Amino acid sequence: MSLLEVRDLRVSFAGENGKIPILRGVNLKVNKGEVLGLAGESGCGKSLTALSILKLLPEKAYFDGGEILFEDENLLEMDANQLMKIRGRKIAMIFQEPGASLDPLFTIGNQIGEAIEKKLNDPCSVWLPRSSKLKVMSEVERLLGLVKMPKPKKVLHQYPHQLSGGMAQRAMIAMALAGNPSLLIADEPTTSLDVTTGSKIIALLKELRESFKMSILFISHNLALLSQISKRIGIMYLGRIVEEGPTDEILNQPCHPYTRLLLLCLPDPERRDRPLSSIPGSVPEPAALGAGCAFASRCPKKIEICRIKEPEMKKVGENHLVACHNL
Repeated sequence: MSLLEVRDLRVSFAGENGKIPILRGVNLKVNKGEVLGLAGESGCGKSLTALSILKLLPEKAYFDGGEILFEDENLLEMDANQLMKIRGRKIAMIFQEPGASLDPLFTIGNQIGEAIEKKLNDPCSVWLPRSSKLKVMSEVERLLGLVKMPKPKKVLHQYPHQLSGGMAQRAMIAMALAGNPSLLIADEPTTSLDVTTGSKIIALLKELRESFKMSILFISHNLALLSQISKRIGIMYLGRIVEEGPTDEILNQPCHPYTRLLLLCLPDPERRDRPLSSIPGSVPEPAALGAGCAFASRCPKKIEICRIKEPEMKKVGENHLVACHNL
């Protein structure tokens, strides 16, 4: 049963010569209790998709069509007051750079405590209507303990600059958990971390998903990383998902040429003497896209129709979908 379903989502930017389509019909579904991985090169629209779900579009961006259904309600039709009951409560988000997301002027305890106080003072909440500062700080300490923060009582009184990257990310995760969300959006949460710390964050998120019975939309450019946490993956290219399916199938039997080339770019420990592979060409400018497949200019398998018509998603397996003419 789906918790979140994005249907034909289109987001454009206002340009000097008219609109520039950035998200060009995104379709994705996150089921209850599952982790959906979303992968693709930088600039393909992964983060914009995440921000769109919470209606946090950047300046000059606007919705150009589609639906975002959460618990069968269209978020795009909600006003600001209705969204306030969703953001941070039912849907929480962890951003790429924890250091940039935390306010340097306030302690970790104050920042996580603010999220808790909003939940406590919400008349729709099942929590008590008011809570003392002591109780709030006790809850902050509990959450920091849940995310395995070293010395949580000490961290309460520290500022963001006093934390390591891994500790700052744990603080962000604790803040996201304050509202007990049913959906957690993790936007490249390990990008700024070293490999060891990133692996610990992945293990933590897997454990928390089980504990909180929540769904996760995990965004990353790293397919090897996604294989550690998600059982289903969507591959995104230039504002559209071009392949989606079970993680094992995507990694072992990729069908879209872009997915195949992405996998060839992964480092191979058995081929350390050879240079890393790369995808030829460059990502086209969104404003210059024609009517055909967005990947056609870089695709080694392109045929004539690829330049004329954009491919539709079609089944190549029970739960495996691909948008490609050459199949």
